[in-house]
Amino acid sequence: MSADRETTRIVRSWLEDGVTQLPDNVLDAVLDELPSTHQRRATGWPARRIPHMNYALRIALASAAVVAVALIGFTILRGPAVGDPDVVDPTPTPMPLADGLLDAGTYVSTPFDAPNDSISFTFTAPDGWWGADGDLFLAAGTESPDGAAILFTLPTGLFSDPCEADYSGVPDVAVGPTVDDLASAFEQQTAYEATTPVDVTVGGYSGKRVDLQLPSDENPDALFNQGDRFGAACSNGGYFIWDGSIYAQGPSNRWHLWILDVDGIRLVILAEDFPGTSAQDQAELQDIVDSIRIDP
Repeated sequence: MSADRETTRIVRSWLEDGVTQLPDNVLDAVLDELPSTHQRRATGWPARRIPHMNYALRIALASAAVVAVALIGFTILRGPAVGDPDVVDPTPTPMPLADGLLDAGTYVSTPFDAPNDSISFTFTAPDGWWGADGDLFLAAGTESPDGAAILFTLPTGLFSDPCEADYSGVPDVAVGPTVDDLASAFEQQTAYEATTPVDVTVGGYSGKRVDLQLPSDENPDALFNQGDRFGAACSNGGYFIWDGSIYAQGPSNRWHLWILDVDGIRLVILAEDFPGTSAQDQAELQDIVDSIRIDP
């Protein structure tokens, strides 16, 4: 009995020197189980008892069992080792979106001024995109016939005539503060085509999706076919839809809008492209939107 206690003390001292410690009930269970576990002997061999060897074997087995259990527990507690092939790298730290050509990676943008300058957008961008002023542009260009871009904006109202908009003034179409207010305002305007709003979720926030089809250069009412560039004949030098928006980037420009409520703040993610934008660039545009995480 005294030898059992001594064995227990020794084993416990081993564990106490390590990173973790085997609970007493597990140690006792290991020691209690060993005497009742009989080894099968080959048929025909006589049973032999050598007390000193059995006692030594018992101590060795107990020690080995406890050490094995301790090692298993240590492995579980410490987690996978650095460099293990099955370990998935944690989400990379996003890089601040800077002006210029981007390498493929995860970026974060804080595009708004105070009091909304705490709102950030984290997203994954592929090669071939350009950052500028907190927004994303296809490096090949944003304009007709095959450009693309993603912008973040905070509309407060609409211009009833985008070609005659007083861009520096207050929009002449008042819009309420909610997502539904803005979505309904797009449906009711007549300067361009708008789809019926549908429910969406982006970055964990719900809202409405509306697509706008801007006029083509064959529409004389828009005056797109005059001047040296698209919209040059408009009074403000461009075709502006709301305060703070970009001007239309060319005839038949398409604007895909995600109107979201982010903790009481209504914001719009605008992805613009054209019928001539390549399928790859359109897919990358959608992939970027799908990757967006919003932090208010």
